[in-house]
Order: sequence, then structure tokens, then C-alpha cells
Amino acid sequence: MHIEHLQAFLRRVDSGRTETGSSWDLDRADLRECLVDLLADRSPWRRRLGHAEWAREVDSLAETLASLPDDQVWHRTQTFARRVLESAFVPSGDSVERLEARRVLDLCRERGVQTLSYAQENLLIQRGATALTALGRPLLNLPPLDAIRWVLTIETELANGLHGSVWRVAPQEFEQLEDAAVSYQEHLDDVDFALSVSDAALARLLAWGVIEASWNDGAHFPSGLRVAPAYRSMVRSLTEANPWRAAVRAALEDLRASSVPSVLFDAKLATRDYVKLVTHEVRNALGPVRFNLSQLIKQRPADGLDRLEAAHEGVLRTLHFVDELVHTAELTAERRMRISVAALLQRALRAFPDTVEVEVDEGEVTLAVAPELMTRALVNVLRNAFQAKAQHVRVKARRTPDATALEIDDDGPGVPVPLRAAIFEEGFTTTPGGTGFGLAFVRRVLAEHHGTVRCEASDLGGARFVLTLPAEAP
Repeated sequence: MHIEHLQAFLRRVDSGRTETGSSWDLDRADLRECLVDLLADRSPWRRRLGHAEWAREVDSLAETLASLPDDQVWHRTQTFARRVLESAFVPSGDSVERLEARRVLDLCRERGVQTLSYAQENLLIQRGATALTALGRPLLNLPPLDAIRWVLTIETELANGLHGSVWRVAPQEFEQLEDAAVSYQEHLDDVDFALSVSDAALARLLAWGVIEASWNDGAHFPSGLRVAPAYRSMVRSLTEANPWRAAVRAALEDLRASSVPSVLFDAKLATRDYVKLVTHEVRNALGPVRFNLSQLIKQRPADGLDRLEAAHEGVLRTLHFVDELVHTAELTAERRMRISVAALLQRALRAFPDTVEVEVDEGEVTLAVAPELMTRALVNVLRNAFQAKAQHVRVKARRTPDATALEIDDDGPGVPVPLRAAIFEEGFTTTPGGTGFGLAFVRRVLAEHHGTVRCEASDLGGARFVLTLPAEAP
């Protein structure tokens, strides 16, 4: 499994593409025999890694081949299915059939062969669902090197200091590879690798280029395994405090806290605001310092140059850390997508009893929003109505050339005119036991979407909250 195949699969899940074509019967036992034959002529070490990589995937390969649309597969035969499997181990050659088999294998990998189980076990996608998690979404557009760093950070955090499973690697296993080469006895067919890392995980690390194998001439086993030079600093950072680990831990906490959305989204937004504040202040403070130090170094004073260069290096390291902090904070930020008002309301209404009557008149109105944040904002507005003892709530959407407005009316006691602006301030509440942060959160979410929220009188006798968003996302 290459990192690009994993990313292609996650993009497919995110886009909701589940089309299937006409299937053809494949003999899976025959494909397994083909796999055994392909591995028979390989060295014991490569045979072991090849088996770990593909033994669990033959059924998935058969299912994917059978579901490919007719216009994507020219040869629907058992022989061609074997060619596809062969292409994973044998160079494709220059024949049309071998080139076609290689293309179809890449297509199967993009659809999930060798990726589905990995994605589920490392919480990149929801188990049994077709949606990405806060851990999986950043992988959609990361460059390969950053993508590998992200998933390795996830693996080591999930390993939690224990030996890695088949799906992940623990930090000490990287240390074992980095500290010393691992030698093998060539005369043993069933060799003990002396590694706690699983065969499947090792095969994945070799495919990603994170681990290198060195060989002696004619050897059946590598003379050593080690972390590739390009990845050594990345691997060392997996056990150090850094923004990447902080971002992964924040996303994991979000997943664990998903059953309490009010805590989840308020904390998430507050954390992002805090990161923005800190990085802004640090950049403002260090920017002039960096410039003046660089000018002094260029002038090369008679003494003190070493101290100036050390100070300059410290400033550069701090600014680099700030840049990484901003980058990783954005990795877990929810991306905006176009979603219908009906779908948003369906999410929001899960938080309330079915006995509450809600009227929706939204037609085909859609919004370009961060769905989870906007859902939380709607939940807070609706909760405000029900806490005010409203019995009837009505939701409508109005669309103009420049904006879309959501009107949420209730038949509660309403909000006095002098308080209609104050209720959106943090800490202000008219409800006994209220926190005063629910409607303030709504205002912040709308502001992030370049929209507004206001309160006015409703024709139902209570309050009307109007959430206005621009027609197109800025």
C-alpha cells in the first residue's frame, strides 16, 4: 500500500462514489493459489512480507474487480484476474495485457484494496460508514511526505506505548530499527526477525520508503534494516512534543467526545482561536528581532558574531515552530462543503425529542458551510427556544441573489427589545442555570462564515432568530 493509494481511497470515500458495474464470477481459491505461486520463487524474507501484504486482500481484490464498471475492465476472465494479481509482484512488461492489468490494479487500490482495514483501524474513516473522521480528512490534500508524517503520528499515538498491531507501529519499534541493523540467518526458512514490528507494518514502511533494507550479494535475507535518512528527523519527532502530535491528540479527543457535541465544538473553536492569537503575537514580537539580527550579522562586527548567530538561529527555530503550529491547527479544522438546509436540520434535530413540531420550508436551498459547526449553531438556537418553553418551532429559508437567510421562529415568551443584542455576548443569559455561551457561539460561527445573526419579534408570538449567510462562500 503506497501513501498515494491511501489518499486516493480516502478521496473516493469523501466524494461518496459507490457506483458498481456488472459483476463476473471469480474463483477466489484460484486467486489464492496464484498468490502462493507468485511467492514461491521469492526469497523467504520477501515471501513473508509479500504474504503479509496480500493474504488478507485477495477477497477484497476479487470483490473490487467484480464491481468495476464494464468500461473500466476490458477482459472479464479468471486469467485476467490472475494477471492483475501478478502485476503486484512482477514488472508489467510491455504487452498490452500486462499494462492493462497494472492499470486495473491501481484502480483497485484506489477503491480500497489494501487500504480499507488500515483506514478503519487507524480511525481515518468511520467504521461501517462512508465518512472521514477528523484524522482522515487532513490526508485528502497533504503532500506525500506530510501525509506519511500524519499517519505515522496517528499510529504511534494509537499504539499508546505498546507494541504495534498489524495496523500500526509503536515508537520503540522505530527506535529498534534506528539504533541498530537487524541481522538474519540465511539458512533458516522460518526466520525470527527479532523485530516486534509486524510483517504487514514492515511491508508498508518499506513501500513508503521510511525503512531501507541493505543486502549482501546473493543473500536471501537483508543484512540490515534502518530508518531512511530522509525520515530520521521525522521518526525522532514521533516521541517528542510537537504540533503534529498535539493536532493528532486533539483530533482523537474530538472523536472520543463526539457524543457530547456542545463540549466538542465549543472546545475545538476555542482552541483554534487560541492558536491564532498566540501565533499572531509571537510573529509580531519576533519579526523585527529576526530582521535586526540578520542585518547585524551581515555587518560582521568584530566580536560577538557567534552570539548573534546563535540568537538568530533561536529566532528562526521559534518562527518555524509557530509555522508548524498554524499548519497542524489547520489540518484538523473542518472543511466547508455544500449541504442542503434540510440535511443540516436533520442533524440538528437529533438532539431534541421527536414530539417537538418543526416546520421546514427550504426548497432546494443549499449552503457552503462547515457542517459540524453550523449544526452546532442550529442546535444552540433551537435549544434556546425550547429552554424558553416554546411548544412550536418553525424553520424557513429565504434566498436572495446575495445571501441566504435561515429564520427560526418560536411561540415562546420572546426577547425584550433592549436585550436582543446583548444575548449574543459571552456570559450574558436570561435563563436560570444558563452559561451565556450558547448564543455567543452562534455569533462566532456565523462570523467565521462571513455571516450575521440577529434576534427580532416572531409572528408566532415569541422570538425569531435570523441567520444570514452570503450566497457564495468567500
